[in-house]
Amino acid sequence: MLDHRSFKVATLRAVAFISDSTLEAKTILRKLSDTWMERFDGEYLMIPPFEDAPLELPILLLRSRQKDDQCTFSSSSVDLRHSPRDPDSIEPEGLLKQFYVDASDLLMELPDVLDYKLTRVGAVVTRYARLEQPGLTLAQHFCKAEMLDSPLNRPESFELHAHKLYSARGRDINSWVRVKTGRVNAQEQAVLVEQDINTPPVSPQNFTATDAQAFFELVPSEMEEILGKYFKTEH
Repeated sequence: MLDHRSFKVATLRAVAFISDSTLEAKTILRKLSDTWMERFDGEYLMIPPFEDAPLELPILLLRSRQKDDQCTFSSSSVDLRHSPRDPDSIEPEGLLKQFYVDASDLLMELPDVLDYKLTRVGAVVTRYARLEQPGLTLAQHFCKAEMLDSPLNRPESFELHAHKLYSARGRDINSWVRVKTGRVNAQEQAVLVEQDINTPPVSPQNFTATDAQAFFELVPSEMEEILGKYFKTEH
């Protein structure tokens, strides 16, 4: 039985979307606090700019020495990513809470230091559950019995995308859920779930650091609640 407890966390992301930015890699490195440099204590990569480069093009990539933390800077966003080294042994709810507290603190340092404006924020959680027949398991989980008799009786792969806009604690939230078959390595098949929640685009004058912090505070509970609706836990 596939339920909420079957899933382990593969990656966590926290993203701040920005505007009015003229960021340069050397300036970022010079202005980042000790907290940043202690977390991202590995090698870094600066990507040389070129004329008419897209705003989404990375200009600086930071990594931790252990390679479990990464941050990508571009002229349109700051993207924090964490990949736990031993996901099978980590309790997901506690991992989410700690990461999004840390990510919020790190990201909220930057607007004043690097002189840009926040426009919106987002969070992405990718999880996996090892299964020998993930396609058939997902078809049985999501589809009516008559669909399993012929068109979906032995699917090698299966994919579901769902989007909704809703309000959480008085805030508008975009929610994407993507469920599909995949692999955790060359030998093991799995069900993969990507959850993406973010704030809709607004004018920078109408989006503040307080709004961003409030969003990241609700992320862990929202992510767990959403996953539980798709894969209910049997008691």
